[in-house]
Amino acid sequence: MDVARNESELSGVEGRYFDRSGNLVWFDPSVGEEGPSALLFRPDALGKLLEERGLALIWTVLGENQILTDGRDSPGWGAIRGVFKLRSDGFDGCLNYFPELQNAE
Repeated sequence: MDVARNESELSGVEGRYFDRSGNLVWFDPSVGEEGPSALLFRPDALGKLLEERGLALIWTVLGENQILTDGRDSPGWGAIRGVFKLRSDGFDGCLNYFPELQNAE
């Protein structure tokens, strides 16, 4: 997704995005140094930019875990699912946990 409306909004610095006033809005530190890829951003500036464009930033969270006990057999596993949306005052969303027990009656 390209949120820049024209060339004057692009910084010319790979992995960085600046607003029209020259303030850094977001960047990926892995572009210039070793480490995992990540999006680091100023929530206020990014929120304003997304609102101006009529866009939203959402995250989906998916995971699972094995349920362990002192015994040899695992009684099951659990799934984690959720979704979060960036709002001007923080994040909104929820996580749900769904245990799947093998010996459930």
